[in-house]
Amino acid sequence: MPRGPHFEAIRWPRGCYCPFCGQTDTVKPLGGKSMGPGWYHCNDCRRKFTAAVGTIYERSHIPMTKWLLATHLMCAARRG
Repeated sequence: MPRGPHFEAIRWPRGCYCPFCGQTDTVKPLGGKSMGPGWYHCNDCRRKFTAAVGTIYERSHIPMTKWLLATHLMCAARRG
């Protein structure tokens, strides 16, 4: 489930870091068609992750576009 560069910019305003060990220098984007866009790999702890790890969107099968629309509608509603 691709996350998109907008969500990554919100999650990591100062650059990508590993949510498991906190490293910034050893994180590299994964290329290739099998993983898809938005996946990263930390060479320090050797784990794969996306921008959704550690958020409420982590294990959801609903596309991120629908989640962000629902979040926006809830925050912008008159009655909250």
